[in-house]
Amino acid sequence: LVHATAHAPSRFKVKCVDVCPLGGHVVTGSDDGIGRVWRCADFDAPTAGAAVEPVCELHGHPRAVTDVVYAHAGDRVLTASMADGTSRIWSWGPGHSRPRHLVLQASNETIVADGDSAAPGALAARLSPAEQRPGVRRARRGGQAQFKSVVWSADDQLVITSQSGKRQGGGGEAYDAQQCLKVWHSTSGALLRMIHAHSDECHGL
Repeated sequence: LVHATAHAPSRFKVKCVDVCPLGGHVVTGSDDGIGRVWRCADFDAPTAGAAVEPVCELHGHPRAVTDVVYAHAGDRVLTASMADGTSRIWSWGPGHSRPRHLVLQASNETIVADGDSAAPGALAARLSPAEQRPGVRRARRGGQAQFKSVVWSADDQLVITSQSGKRQGGGGEAYDAQQCLKVWHSTSGALLRMIHAHSDECHGL
């Protein structure tokens, strides 16, 4: 599976992969910031000399995609980037057409992308400056927080993220990790709860 683009034909490193629970598709994340959905049937008998093409590309992360997770229902994908400090909840139309996403920011607040609006009273997810485009509110970039791990709840109604960031010392130097677990509504992108439990980085959920 070649991970390249027309603008950057050199191959990119694959960081993560997940298999659709319903079978038939896999999703990959690579260091070009693109998630790709592939049809497994295309692996069986590709045309001689032809590369297998993804059925859907998930463009949004400005930095490497470091985690991809299918929802249990197989109808959405969760991506995360430690480098850009965002996680994204992807959905699409029939045949993986018109992919769209919500953006979860690794900060104390968040916005909802693609013109959707958060539930009343919710903390809205914020986009990084690299993601500003028509239909999305302008937002200030977050700090040094990074998503370490992301998972779906068993019913796909919630997304749980683990993140950490370096707290600053009095002289401006970074010291110890500020760890936080966050619970998000997977449809609206609303931040429902923040849990401060671990005193150091939490890499598993």
